[in-house]
Amino acid sequence: MIKQWRLAMLLPCLPLSVCVANEKAELQRGNAVLEAHASLRDAPAGAVEVMSGNYQSIMLGKPCSFRVFSPADPKWSTDEEHFYSSDGLRLVVYVMNLKGVPRPSKATDRSIIEGLIKSNFLVVTVDFMGGRVTDHLEWQKDVNGLFCVFGGKWHTEQPWFTRNRKDLLQYPGPNKGKSFTSFPYPGNPSAKTVPVNKAGIYVIPSGYTVEPHLVFKNNLQNAKDAKGKDRKSLFMDIIYPKASPQTDKVPLLLEISSTAGGEYVVNANTPILYSWLFNGYALSSMCYARPDGKKSIHPLVHGLRYLQSQKDRFSLTEKFGTAGISKSSGRCYDDSNLKKNQKTDADQEPYGTETSRVEVCMPAVGALGGPKDWKTLDKISPAAVLVWCQLNRKHRVGSENAGVYRKARDAYEAAGIGNKALYLISPLAGHEYDVYHLNEIMAFFDKYCK
Repeated sequence: MIKQWRLAMLLPCLPLSVCVANEKAELQRGNAVLEAHASLRDAPAGAVEVMSGNYQSIMLGKPCSFRVFSPADPKWSTDEEHFYSSDGLRLVVYVMNLKGVPRPSKATDRSIIEGLIKSNFLVVTVDFMGGRVTDHLEWQKDVNGLFCVFGGKWHTEQPWFTRNRKDLLQYPGPNKGKSFTSFPYPGNPSAKTVPVNKAGIYVIPSGYTVEPHLVFKNNLQNAKDAKGKDRKSLFMDIIYPKASPQTDKVPLLLEISSTAGGEYVVNANTPILYSWLFNGYALSSMCYARPDGKKSIHPLVHGLRYLQSQKDRFSLTEKFGTAGISKSSGRCYDDSNLKKNQKTDADQEPYGTETSRVEVCMPAVGALGGPKDWKTLDKISPAAVLVWCQLNRKHRVGSENAGVYRKARDAYEAAGIGNKALYLISPLAGHEYDVYHLNEIMAFFDKYCK
């Protein structure tokens, strides 16, 4: 009887004991995977430490130490028409020790950093010391701050950005006076400096890596960039969970960039989309292309189908979302709403049979479809984020956009799928993705992509 009583008392404790054991095991595994600046005293293989200092976190309200690693023998292009818009090395800000952020990959921080160094990136490691993300908008302030401090100050200086945006994101805030556009040259600081390529800056969570300028379509026909130059290839940057024996698949947000010309995809508005990375997504931005004359191309369809064909390579689920701003908003909306039987120029590609299905799309401050397109809405149409940014003045007065987005909302209602349209009015937003409703928008994406 006593033995039975003791057993009965112990049984309820077993699950707790198992949980504690699992937590300890997970912690041990994490310690093998995660780095801190204390454990990075020895520079990653192939890297030379060229600078250290403190970044003042806006979200945490305290300084976070950073270290800058350069390839031992850095090399960069000066050909602006080739891969990059400016001289210098691409730069990754690698965010460590930040809680509340999914980490789909079990690859070690060190191995990821070493891979980036081998690929000729500058790598800035920032140690957030166990701080936790509980609000995506608050964290976006640091995403923006990290972009601006480490080479991307121009992301805040576009003439169409409102004062409201700068005030909301608190730039330059506590990091006033800090903006690194170059770093000491490894081994010989007096010789020259290593410049940062402002078109190649990436702020990424632990466990992720970057593949820049991935060309997935050559010999493109009948396409121009926005400056009227022939567009001969389609390419993208993609940030995704590093492959490991235990890498969880994640949904993808694909942006069709509104960048006008050249061989790069950087977009002054793109940093807002980086918050998706810290919410367990992969993020890709692809080049801008428009039809030449009456010839029609569907660049976003190419991108979607290509990425579907590479799901395993980039650790992606089948759940994709899209975004496009300004001149890319219409293309984002149209290609995201492509009907299953609609013929495109992507059909004959090796990835042509893959789906271009989209779960949710986010066209911003630009034209999108029209009554003819909206009549085809049905239950399998993607969900849509429709925001009237009332201070949008870049091309037209905001009221014109208001009418378009309201009509699109009404068309969703008429099709019986009003729940799939998130219609927002953003009185402080200008020519930009709506950062003011970031938490609400991201929750809407999660509803359909997770």
